[in-house]
Amino acid sequence: MNSEGKMTSKTMAVIFAAVVIVLFMTATLALVTSAMEEEAKNPKQPSVNPNNAGPQAPSLDFESQEFEAVVKYSLPALIIIGDTKEASAEKIDAQFAAIDGVRGIDKTQSAFVGNEGGTLKYKETLVLENDADKTAVFNEIQQKITLLQNMQPISMVVIQLPETLTVTNSDINLSKEFTPAQRNVQAFSSLGTTDGDMIKAVLKVTLSNDVPLQMQAFENSNMTGQAMTFFENPVAKITELDRLIYVQGDMNAENFIDENALKQGLQKEELYAIDSVNVQVYDENTHEAGFFAQLALNSEDSRPAFEFLQAFFAGKKILFKAAQPAKTDLNAVFVHDLNQSIGTNSESLWIMAKTGHSVGEDLNFSLMISVQRGKIVSSQGAEE
Repeated sequence: MNSEGKMTSKTMAVIFAAVVIVLFMTATLALVTSAMEEEAKNPKQPSVNPNNAGPQAPSLDFESQEFEAVVKYSLPALIIIGDTKEASAEKIDAQFAAIDGVRGIDKTQSAFVGNEGGTLKYKETLVLENDADKTAVFNEIQQKITLLQNMQPISMVVIQLPETLTVTNSDINLSKEFTPAQRNVQAFSSLGTTDGDMIKAVLKVTLSNDVPLQMQAFENSNMTGQAMTFFENPVAKITELDRLIYVQGDMNAENFIDENALKQGLQKEELYAIDSVNVQVYDENTHEAGFFAQLALNSEDSRPAFEFLQAFFAGKKILFKAAQPAKTDLNAVFVHDLNQSIGTNSESLWIMAKTGHSVGEDLNFSLMISVQRGKIVSSQGAEE
Protein backbone atom coordinates (compact mmCIF):
# COMPACT_ATOMS: atom_id res chain seq x y z
CA MET A 1 0.00 0.00 0.00
CA ASN A 2 1.38 3.35 -0.86
CA SER A 3 0.84 6.29 1.44
CA GLU A 4 -2.49 7.16 -0.08
CA GLY A 5 -3.37 3.99 -1.91
CA LYS A 6 -5.77 1.12 -1.42
CA MET A 7 -4.77 -1.58 1.03
CA THR A 8 -4.36 -4.91 -0.77
CA SER A 9 -6.12 -8.04 0.42
CA LYS A 10 -2.69 -9.63 0.98
CA THR A 11 -1.66 -6.79 3.28
CA MET A 12 -5.00 -7.01 5.08
CA ALA A 13 -4.48 -10.70 5.66
CA VAL A 14 -0.95 -10.21 6.99
CA ILE A 15 -2.07 -7.54 9.42
CA PHE A 16 -5.19 -9.36 10.54
CA ALA A 17 -3.26 -12.56 11.15
CA ALA A 18 -0.46 -10.77 12.97
CA VAL A 19 -2.49 -8.39 15.12
CA VAL A 20 -5.16 -9.80 17.43
CA ILE A 21 -7.62 -6.95 17.93
CA VAL A 22 -10.16 -7.92 20.56
CA LEU A 23 -13.52 -6.24 20.79
CA PHE A 24 -12.46 -4.32 23.85
CA MET A 25 -9.55 -2.06 22.88
CA THR A 26 -6.01 -3.22 23.49
CA ALA A 27 -3.76 -1.94 26.23
CA THR A 28 -1.83 0.09 23.69
CA LEU A 29 -4.88 2.03 22.57
CA ALA A 30 -5.90 2.51 26.19
CA LEU A 31 -2.50 4.08 26.74
CA VAL A 32 -2.70 6.52 23.84
CA THR A 33 -6.31 7.69 24.02
CA SER A 34 -8.59 8.36 26.97
CA ALA A 35 -11.60 7.93 24.74
CA MET A 36 -10.71 4.30 24.21
CA GLU A 37 -10.19 3.89 27.94
CA GLU A 38 -13.77 4.99 28.45
CA GLU A 39 -14.94 2.43 25.91
CA ALA A 40 -13.07 -0.28 27.79
CA LYS A 41 -14.53 0.77 31.16
CA ASN A 42 -18.09 0.72 29.84
CA PRO A 43 -18.31 -2.08 27.29
CA LYS A 44 -21.58 -2.28 25.41
CA GLN A 45 -20.93 -5.68 23.84
CA PRO A 46 -21.80 -8.81 25.90
CA SER A 47 -18.78 -10.85 26.96
CA VAL A 48 -18.39 -14.59 27.26
CA ASN A 49 -16.84 -16.14 30.37
CA PRO A 50 -15.23 -19.43 29.33
CA ASN A 51 -15.45 -20.73 32.93
CA ASN A 52 -19.25 -20.81 32.99
CA ALA A 53 -20.32 -20.58 29.38
CA GLY A 54 -20.43 -24.32 28.82
CA PRO A 55 -19.06 -25.88 25.65
CA GLN A 56 -17.31 -23.36 23.40
CA ALA A 57 -19.44 -22.54 20.37
CA PRO A 58 -17.60 -22.75 17.05
CA SER A 59 -16.36 -19.46 15.66
CA LEU A 60 -16.52 -18.30 12.06
CA ASP A 61 -14.74 -15.49 10.24
CA PHE A 62 -16.91 -13.06 8.29
CA GLU A 63 -16.26 -10.08 6.04
CA SER A 64 -18.72 -7.29 5.37
CA GLN A 65 -19.68 -5.63 2.15
CA GLU A 66 -18.02 -2.28 1.54
CA PHE A 67 -19.61 0.57 3.50
CA GLU A 68 -19.08 4.29 3.99
CA ALA A 69 -17.95 5.65 7.34
CA VAL A 70 -16.72 8.90 8.84
CA VAL A 71 -13.39 8.91 10.67
CA LYS A 72 -14.13 10.03 14.22
CA TYR A 73 -10.50 10.54 15.12
CA SER A 74 -7.02 9.38 14.22
CA LEU A 75 -5.10 7.37 16.79
CA PRO A 76 -1.49 8.32 17.64
CA ALA A 77 -0.17 5.02 16.33
CA LEU A 78 1.52 3.87 13.14
CA ILE A 79 2.28 0.40 11.81
CA ILE A 80 5.25 -0.15 9.51
CA ILE A 81 5.69 -3.42 7.59
CA GLY A 82 8.90 -4.04 5.70
CA ASP A 83 11.42 -6.57 4.46
CA THR A 84 14.54 -7.22 6.49
CA LYS A 85 17.60 -9.41 6.73
CA GLU A 86 18.05 -8.47 10.39
CA ALA A 87 17.09 -11.31 12.74
CA SER A 88 17.18 -9.18 15.90
CA ALA A 89 13.87 -7.50 16.72
CA GLU A 90 15.65 -5.46 19.40
CA LYS A 91 17.96 -3.84 16.84
CA ILE A 92 15.04 -2.96 14.58
CA ASP A 93 13.01 -1.57 17.49
CA ALA A 94 15.98 0.55 18.59
CA GLN A 95 16.20 2.28 15.20
CA PHE A 96 12.51 3.16 15.25
CA ALA A 97 12.62 4.37 18.85
CA ALA A 98 15.08 7.10 17.82
CA ILE A 99 12.67 8.66 15.28
CA ASP A 100 11.27 12.09 16.18
CA GLY A 101 7.61 11.91 17.19
CA VAL A 102 7.81 8.28 18.34
CA ARG A 103 6.75 7.97 21.95
CA GLY A 104 7.48 4.27 22.22
CA ILE A 105 7.36 0.82 20.63
CA ASP A 106 4.42 -1.50 21.29
CA LYS A 107 6.49 -4.66 21.58
CA THR A 108 3.40 -6.81 22.12
CA GLN A 109 2.30 -5.94 18.59
CA SER A 110 5.73 -5.79 16.90
CA ALA A 111 6.99 -9.05 15.45
CA PHE A 112 8.25 -10.97 12.44
CA VAL A 113 5.19 -11.76 10.37
CA GLY A 114 6.45 -13.75 7.43
CA ASN A 115 9.34 -15.15 5.46
CA GLU A 116 8.98 -14.95 1.68
CA GLY A 117 11.81 -16.19 -0.49
CA GLY A 118 14.28 -16.01 2.36
CA THR A 119 13.38 -12.42 3.19
CA LEU A 120 11.91 -11.76 6.62
CA LYS A 121 8.97 -9.41 7.07
CA TYR A 122 8.78 -7.34 10.23
CA LYS A 123 5.83 -5.41 11.58
CA GLU A 124 6.72 -2.45 13.79
CA THR A 125 3.92 -0.88 15.82
CA LEU A 126 4.74 2.66 16.93
CA VAL A 127 3.02 4.71 19.62
CA LEU A 128 3.35 8.35 18.57
CA GLU A 129 3.27 11.63 20.41
CA ASN A 130 -0.27 13.02 20.42
CA ASP A 131 0.69 15.97 18.20
CA ALA A 132 2.94 13.99 15.84
CA ASP A 133 2.41 14.42 12.10
CA LYS A 134 2.24 10.87 10.75
CA THR A 135 3.40 11.86 7.28
CA ALA A 136 6.42 13.69 8.72
CA VAL A 137 7.21 10.70 10.94
CA PHE A 138 7.09 8.32 7.98
CA ASN A 139 9.25 10.65 5.89
CA GLU A 140 11.93 10.54 8.59
CA ILE A 141 11.54 6.77 8.83
CA GLN A 142 12.26 6.44 5.11
CA GLN A 143 15.39 8.54 5.52
CA LYS A 144 16.82 7.00 8.69
CA ILE A 145 15.68 3.39 8.98
CA THR A 146 18.26 1.10 7.38
CA LEU A 147 17.19 -2.31 8.71
CA LEU A 148 13.85 -2.41 6.87
CA GLN A 149 13.26 -2.05 3.15
CA ASN A 150 10.11 -1.71 1.02
CA MET A 151 8.30 -0.21 3.99
CA GLN A 152 4.52 0.18 3.98
CA PRO A 153 2.89 2.63 6.42
CA ILE A 154 -0.50 1.81 7.92
CA SER A 155 -2.33 4.35 10.03
CA MET A 156 -4.88 3.62 12.74
CA VAL A 157 -8.15 5.49 13.13
CA VAL A 158 -11.53 5.07 14.82
CA ILE A 159 -14.65 4.94 12.67
CA GLN A 160 -18.33 4.42 13.38
CA LEU A 161 -19.92 1.34 11.85
CA PRO A 162 -23.39 1.39 10.27
CA GLU A 163 -26.20 0.13 12.49
CA THR A 164 -26.42 -3.10 10.46
CA LEU A 165 -23.96 -4.82 8.14
CA THR A 166 -24.31 -7.82 5.85
CA VAL A 167 -21.36 -10.12 6.57
CA THR A 168 -20.35 -13.24 4.65
CA ASN A 169 -18.25 -16.32 5.22
CA SER A 170 -17.25 -17.26 1.68
CA ASP A 171 -15.89 -20.69 2.69
CA ILE A 172 -19.35 -22.00 3.56
CA ASN A 173 -21.31 -19.43 1.54
CA LEU A 174 -23.08 -18.09 4.62
CA SER A 175 -24.35 -14.52 4.90
CA LYS A 176 -26.09 -12.89 7.82
CA GLU A 177 -27.05 -9.49 9.19
CA PHE A 178 -24.68 -8.29 11.89
CA THR A 179 -25.79 -5.54 14.28
CA PRO A 180 -22.78 -4.39 16.31
CA ALA A 181 -23.62 -3.27 19.84
CA GLN A 182 -20.38 -1.31 19.88
CA ARG A 183 -20.20 0.73 16.67
CA ASN A 184 -16.95 2.61 17.29
CA VAL A 185 -14.16 0.38 15.98
CA GLN A 186 -10.55 0.69 15.04
CA ALA A 187 -9.68 0.75 11.34
CA PHE A 188 -6.40 0.34 9.54
CA SER A 189 -6.14 3.19 7.04
CA SER A 190 -3.87 4.93 4.57
CA LEU A 191 -1.30 7.36 5.90
CA GLY A 192 -3.15 10.56 4.96
CA THR A 193 -6.51 9.64 6.49
CA THR A 194 -7.48 12.05 9.25
CA ASP A 195 -10.35 13.25 11.44
CA GLY A 196 -13.61 13.84 9.63
CA ASP A 197 -12.65 12.04 6.42
CA MET A 198 -15.28 9.97 4.64
CA ILE A 199 -13.86 6.56 3.76
CA LYS A 200 -15.02 3.32 2.21
CA ALA A 201 -14.18 0.33 4.36
CA VAL A 202 -14.83 -3.34 5.05
CA LEU A 203 -15.16 -5.10 8.40
CA LYS A 204 -13.60 -8.43 9.33
CA VAL A 205 -15.29 -10.02 12.33
CA THR A 206 -15.04 -13.40 14.06
CA LEU A 207 -18.41 -14.50 15.45
CA SER A 208 -19.35 -17.20 17.93
CA ASN A 209 -23.11 -17.53 18.42
CA ASP A 210 -23.37 -14.08 16.84
CA VAL A 211 -21.08 -12.68 19.56
CA PRO A 212 -18.03 -10.91 18.08
CA LEU A 213 -14.73 -12.26 19.37
CA GLN A 214 -12.52 -10.14 17.10
CA MET A 215 -13.46 -7.13 14.99
CA GLN A 216 -11.29 -4.98 12.73
CA ALA A 217 -12.09 -2.54 9.92
CA PHE A 218 -9.92 -1.83 6.87
CA GLU A 219 -10.04 1.27 4.70
CA ASN A 220 -10.50 0.55 0.99
CA SER A 221 -10.40 4.16 -0.18
CA ASN A 222 -10.56 7.70 1.18
CA MET A 223 -13.19 9.76 -0.63
CA THR A 224 -12.22 12.96 1.18
CA GLY A 225 -8.53 12.46 0.51
CA GLN A 226 -8.99 11.78 -3.19
CA ALA A 227 -8.31 14.67 -5.51
CA MET A 228 -11.30 15.72 -7.60
CA THR A 229 -10.94 17.35 -11.02
CA PHE A 230 -12.98 20.36 -12.10
CA PHE A 231 -13.08 22.49 -15.24
CA GLU A 232 -13.79 26.22 -15.17
CA ASN A 233 -13.52 29.22 -17.52
CA PRO A 234 -12.27 32.15 -15.44
CA VAL A 235 -11.30 35.61 -16.60
CA ALA A 236 -8.11 37.19 -15.25
CA LYS A 237 -5.78 40.08 -16.06
CA ILE A 238 -2.36 39.42 -17.59
CA THR A 239 0.36 40.77 -15.30
CA GLU A 240 3.43 39.34 -17.06
CA LEU A 241 4.34 37.63 -20.33
CA ASP A 242 7.18 35.15 -20.48
CA ARG A 243 9.73 35.66 -23.23
CA LEU A 244 9.08 32.23 -24.67
CA ILE A 245 7.01 30.79 -27.50
CA TYR A 246 6.14 27.12 -27.76
CA VAL A 247 5.41 25.96 -31.30
CA GLN A 248 3.92 22.61 -32.33
CA GLY A 249 2.37 21.10 -35.41
CA ASP A 250 2.03 18.08 -37.70
CA MET A 251 3.47 17.14 -41.08
CA ASN A 252 2.88 14.47 -43.73
CA ALA A 253 4.39 13.30 -47.01
CA GLU A 254 3.25 16.46 -48.81
CA ASN A 255 4.90 18.96 -46.48
CA PHE A 256 7.49 16.98 -44.52
CA ILE A 257 10.79 18.63 -43.67
CA ASP A 258 13.39 17.06 -41.44
CA GLU A 259 14.67 18.44 -38.16
CA ASN A 260 17.72 20.22 -39.59
CA ALA A 261 15.70 21.87 -42.36
CA LEU A 262 13.06 22.99 -39.87
CA LYS A 263 15.68 24.44 -37.56
CA GLN A 264 17.29 26.35 -40.43
CA GLY A 265 13.94 27.64 -41.64
CA LEU A 266 13.02 28.94 -38.19
CA GLN A 267 16.21 30.99 -37.82
CA LYS A 268 15.32 34.64 -37.06
CA GLU A 269 17.90 36.04 -34.65
CA GLU A 270 16.45 39.57 -34.71
CA LEU A 271 13.23 38.17 -33.15
CA TYR A 272 14.26 35.18 -31.05
CA ALA A 273 16.83 32.52 -30.30
CA ILE A 274 16.02 28.86 -30.88
CA ASP A 275 16.21 26.90 -27.62
CA SER A 276 15.21 23.56 -29.14
CA VAL A 277 13.61 21.94 -32.19
CA ASN A 278 12.41 18.34 -32.24
CA VAL A 279 10.76 16.33 -35.03
CA GLN A 280 9.20 12.97 -34.20
CA VAL A 281 8.39 10.73 -37.15
CA TYR A 282 5.38 8.52 -36.48
CA ASP A 283 5.47 6.56 -39.76
CA GLU A 284 8.57 6.29 -41.95
CA ASN A 285 6.53 5.30 -45.01
CA THR A 286 3.99 8.11 -44.92
CA HIS A 287 6.28 10.65 -43.24
CA GLU A 288 3.57 11.44 -40.73
CA ALA A 289 5.35 13.41 -38.04
CA GLY A 290 4.95 15.94 -35.27
CA PHE A 291 7.26 18.75 -34.31
CA PHE A 292 7.89 20.96 -31.30
CA ALA A 293 10.04 24.06 -30.95
CA GLN A 294 10.87 26.37 -28.06
CA LEU A 295 11.86 29.90 -28.99
CA ALA A 296 13.35 32.51 -26.61
CA LEU A 297 11.95 35.91 -27.53
CA ASN A 298 13.99 39.09 -27.54
CA SER A 299 11.05 40.91 -25.89
CA GLU A 300 7.65 40.17 -24.30
CA ASP A 301 5.93 41.16 -27.55
CA SER A 302 5.33 37.91 -29.42
CA ARG A 303 3.46 39.41 -32.38
CA PRO A 304 6.43 39.95 -34.74
CA ALA A 305 7.65 36.40 -34.09
CA PHE A 306 4.19 34.97 -34.66
CA GLU A 307 3.81 36.85 -37.94
CA PHE A 308 7.12 35.40 -39.14
CA LEU A 309 6.10 31.88 -38.09
CA GLN A 310 2.74 32.27 -39.77
CA ALA A 311 4.37 33.23 -43.08
CA PHE A 312 6.99 30.46 -42.84
CA PHE A 313 4.55 27.62 -42.12
CA ALA A 314 1.98 28.91 -44.63
CA GLY A 315 4.65 28.65 -47.32
CA LYS A 316 5.26 25.04 -46.31
CA LYS A 317 1.51 24.33 -46.05
CA ILE A 318 2.04 23.20 -42.44
CA LEU A 319 -0.56 23.77 -39.75
CA PHE A 320 0.88 24.90 -36.42
CA LYS A 321 -0.05 26.32 -33.04
CA ALA A 322 1.92 28.77 -30.92
CA ALA A 323 1.52 29.65 -27.25
CA GLN A 324 3.17 32.03 -24.81
CA PRO A 325 3.19 31.57 -21.02
CA ALA A 326 1.23 34.35 -19.34
CA LYS A 327 1.07 35.22 -15.66
CA THR A 328 -2.41 36.26 -14.49
CA ASP A 329 -3.71 37.84 -11.31
CA LEU A 330 -6.04 34.90 -10.63
CA ASN A 331 -5.82 34.04 -6.91
CA ALA A 332 -9.12 32.19 -6.46
CA VAL A 333 -11.36 29.99 -8.61
CA PHE A 334 -15.12 29.70 -8.22
CA VAL A 335 -15.93 26.00 -8.61
CA HIS A 336 -19.52 25.76 -9.78
CA ASP A 337 -19.91 22.07 -8.92
CA LEU A 338 -18.95 22.84 -5.31
CA ASN A 339 -20.63 26.26 -5.26
CA GLN A 340 -17.62 27.78 -3.57
CA SER A 341 -14.51 29.82 -4.28
CA ILE A 342 -11.15 28.14 -3.62
CA GLY A 343 -7.86 30.01 -3.34
CA THR A 344 -4.96 29.18 -5.65
CA ASN A 345 -2.42 29.33 -2.77
CA SER A 346 -0.66 32.22 -4.51
CA GLU A 347 -1.41 35.70 -5.77
CA SER A 348 -1.04 34.67 -9.41
CA LEU A 349 -1.43 31.81 -11.85
CA TRP A 350 0.57 31.02 -14.99
CA ILE A 351 -1.34 29.71 -18.02
CA MET A 352 -0.58 29.02 -21.68
CA ALA A 353 -1.98 31.90 -23.76
CA LYS A 354 -2.10 32.50 -27.46
CA THR A 355 0.56 34.80 -28.87
CA GLY A 356 -0.11 38.49 -29.43
CA HIS A 357 -1.33 39.55 -25.99
CA SER A 358 -0.15 42.51 -23.93
CA VAL A 359 0.25 43.02 -20.18
CA GLY A 360 -2.95 44.46 -18.71
CA GLU A 361 -5.35 42.62 -21.02
CA ASP A 362 -8.19 40.52 -19.65
CA LEU A 363 -7.81 36.88 -20.62
CA ASN A 364 -10.59 34.28 -20.83
CA PHE A 365 -9.16 30.76 -20.61
CA SER A 366 -9.98 27.16 -19.75
CA LEU A 367 -8.70 25.92 -16.42
CA MET A 368 -8.44 22.37 -15.08
CA ILE A 369 -7.88 22.10 -11.34
CA SER A 370 -7.46 19.24 -8.89
CA VAL A 371 -9.02 19.88 -5.48
CA GLN A 372 -8.05 17.87 -2.42
CA ARG A 373 -9.32 18.59 1.07
CA GLY A 374 -10.68 21.94 -0.05
CA LYS A 375 -7.40 23.10 -1.59
CA ILE A 376 -6.18 23.36 -5.18
CA VAL A 377 -3.26 20.95 -5.44
CA SER A 378 -2.63 21.30 -9.17
CA SER A 379 -3.86 23.43 -12.05
CA GLN A 380 -3.41 23.71 -15.79
CA GLY A 381 -4.80 26.57 -17.82
CA ALA A 382 -4.78 27.40 -21.52
CA GLU A 383 -6.46 29.88 -23.82
CA GLU A 384 -8.50 28.04 -26.43
